[in-house]
Amino acid sequence: MGKTETIKQRAICIYIPSIEMAERWMALPNGAGTSISKFVAEHVENSLRQEGGEGYRSRSSLIEEKLSEALQEEDERIRYLDPLVEKLRRTCGSTAPSCSSTRASQASGASRGS
Repeated sequence: MGKTETIKQRAICIYIPSIEMAERWMALPNGAGTSISKFVAEHVENSLRQEGGEGYRSRSSLIEEKLSEALQEEDERIRYLDPLVEKLRRTCGSTAPSCSSTRASQASGASRGS
């Protein structure tokens, strides 16, 4: 069967969220000298290739996964830094910034005394 005989089997009807978006989609391929069908098919296929062949996942699902990964990385960072902060507090007292200024003044006093 040729393309003409299978046109009804290959046709799909989609509803764009707004008239403005539909007009923009129609204008883009017209400016490039191609059909809206080819434009949409190429962009959908390109998007699917970029997702790595995992099958379809909604944009919100992809964003949720990325946020979850970022949160896990931050949790690991916090687990690493919390003990260091506690150690610093125990060493310098409750106000760590004063510890660094006290040590700096002690170091400058020690160098003057030498």
